[in-house]
Amino acid sequence: MAIGVAINICVQGAQLVWQSSQGLMDQALDAPERLRIDTVLDRHAHREQGVVFDNISSRRAGERSFADLHMHVPGDWSVARAARLRTEIEAELLQAVPGLYARIELLPLGMQTAMEAAIEAAGQADTPSPSTDKNPNPEQ
Repeated sequence: MAIGVAINICVQGAQLVWQSSQGLMDQALDAPERLRIDTVLDRHAHREQGVVFDNISSRRAGERSFADLHMHVPGDWSVARAARLRTEIEAELLQAVPGLYARIELLPLGMQTAMEAAIEAAGQADTPSPSTDKNPNPEQ
């Protein structure tokens, strides 16, 4: 009997530790939530000519959901116009996924963030260029 009680205590304790740790670790959003986010973004990308979304990431931390993305707009748009659209999209995302915290970074079309440029440059540095593939001094 004592062994059964001890095993039950261990099992219950392990379950409590597991459940507690899940609130501390980020998890991916469920597929239906991610689909609702993508639907809102696709609708705006098709409706607003020249608007492009990229670098979309989403996660859940405890009870909160997060979405981070870039919204590229035409360079001739005013800041006010881009901000209005961003506010509209944030409201629609919140309606699609209640409790979502959306962080939308505005960028002009064709512009990368400094981090994206650094990552791209690092990737190109790993690829040898045609001039470095060949031995410049064939006598060696």
